Amino acid sequence: MKIQLFRRYLLPVLLMFVLGIVPLYPLGMGDRAPLVNIRQRDGGMFILAQYRNKKHVIMSFFHHDCLPCVPEIVHLQKLKKSCNNLEVIVVSDVDTDSSKAESFLKKVERRNGAPLTLRVGVDPFGDTKSEYRVTRHPTLFLIDTQGHIIYTATGYSEDKAHLLDDAVRRLCGN
Repeated sequence: MKIQLFRRYLLPVLLMFVLGIVPLYPLGMGDRAPLVNIRQRDGGMFILAQYRNKKHVIMSFFHHDCLPCVPEIVHLQKLKKSCNNLEVIVVSDVDTDSSKAESFLKKVERRNGAPLTLRVGVDPFGDTKSEYRVTRHPTLFLIDTQGHIIYTATGYSEDKAHLLDDAVRRLCGN
């Protein structure tokens, strides 16, 4: 019985790690942020390289059934207003189709009490998620103008929100 469990479940997972199919760790503070181009739900493109030496960027990955993603996105909406030198994009997960994403974003807007003004990216093939090694939601990256990740968080809590606020305040001089 134990051998069957090992062969059926554990062995394939171990092989994925050994072959490098699944990343062992997410990108972290000090890592260079991968330069990505993300299609936005409005049809435009978010090109990270265009913000180099101009603006700090927060990139947050969400999933349509992620409960902690809702307060995080509401918080990001408020945080964006506090700093002119900051761009924020929230990126929907690969298996979040457009109708599920729209329904989720309407829930965020109801919670926010106002329309969402953040950029919303779609990652239909999971390329951006893979580049950033995202394995859970929400996962957030704060990228400075030089392209380095200076803060990252997986999951949402008030403590993590305060740490992000402090990091943004230091960057924006507020």
